[in-house]
Amino acid sequence: MVVNRFFWAILLIFQFELFGFSQLALAQVVYRPPPNRDRQSQRTETHGSRGCQDNAAKILLLIPNDHVATTGASHPTFLLYVSKRPSRPILWSVVEPEVVRPIVEQSVTVKQSGIVPVTIPPSSSGLEIGKTYVLTVGMLCNPKRPSASAYTRVLLKRVAITPAVERRLSQVASERERAEVYAQAGIWYDAIASSYTAMQQENSEAQGERDFRLLLEQVGLVSQVGLFGLKRVTIPRSPL
Repeated sequence: MVVNRFFWAILLIFQFELFGFSQLALAQVVYRPPPNRDRQSQRTETHGSRGCQDNAAKILLLIPNDHVATTGASHPTFLLYVSKRPSRPILWSVVEPEVVRPIVEQSVTVKQSGIVPVTIPPSSSGLEIGKTYVLTVGMLCNPKRPSASAYTRVLLKRVAITPAVERRLSQVASERERAEVYAQAGIWYDAIASSYTAMQQENSEAQGERDFRLLLEQVGLVSQVGLFGLKRVTIPRSPL
């Protein structure tokens, strides 16, 4: 009788651990847009203008296009997708409306297609909680005719991290878990940046790429980026 009880106890423990592991393996990173989000549409994509006829590169901001995405960071990372190697550097900036001096303004030389991360540098004053900013990405096609440039411009907002989210973040053991916390809190920029970092880690690359694609799919971007693959681009950065 004692042996039988011991056997069944071991079997139940094994089943519990197996079920728990299966649930963990099936866990997905789900983006839940904040209920109080600003529902302004965002133009996330740019093509070459008339001044860029020699370059058919498409630049796509990896963000939702039906609301203003948020970050909890003062110096967040933004992800761009470039469909082919541009013949000119990519210019990007973040400005506060009605403030002349930009938070950041940089030039990025891209030598291949793929995903390009850009980050507000530590030397910048950074973003303030509760404020909305304008993120602009484009190419200066003709220095003599700035109006002929190809660009896209979107809004972004820095929000406060709630104590509940801070508590969950303090308990994460990986970038994948960090992405999950941010996604469930509706903080898009930090969720996609953490997911991108997880995708690059060798020990979780396969799962990381599935999570990254899932996030893109949830905001309607996987069909655009998925057609070209998820190549990571190493780039030099230089201030303007």
